This record gives sequence, structure tokens and C-alpha cells, in this order.
Amino acid sequence: MFKPAYLVQFSSDGGLDFTNRVRNFAEDLFRTLRAKGLGDVPNEAAATDKVQVSVSAARHLGAVLKAIKLQLRKHNLAAHGEIVRL
Repeated sequence: MFKPAYLVQFSSDGGLDFTNRVRNFAEDLFRTLRAKGLGDVPNEAAATDKVQVSVSAARHLGAVLKAIKLQLRKHNLAAHGEIVRL
């Protein structure tokens, strides 16, 4: 059972290119978390300006946060994304 843990909110509306980068970020994060059994990204295909991240267990919070930060840097979104703990 996955529980909501983080919300990544994006402050820039850079048009279609920015939206595609956010969606690619959400899809890559989904794959990373699912492959490691850490969590889930519900509705990753519908991501535009915010991405909700769920964890499988509280002990995975740190690993999930690390994965979020890594994917933000990979997709050049670190300056635009704010991570909020739910």
C-alpha cells in the first residue's frame, strides 16, 4: 500500500517543452521507484505542474527524496521544482 509522501511543484510555465520535461521527469521517477520497490508516482502521464510521490514504507522516505532530487537534476528541473513533504 502506497501512501502520499512528497509533492513536487513546478514554478515555471515554459510552454510545451517545459511540460514535456515535467512528464519525462515523472515517468523516469516512476520507473526508478517501482524498480527499487520504494514507491509510486500516481498519474505520472498527466503531470504538468505538480507531481505527487507515494512511498511504500516510512523507512524509504530518504531514498525516495534522494531519487526525486537526482531526477530533478537529470531533467534540468532542480531550479524550477519545490519538494513539499505531505
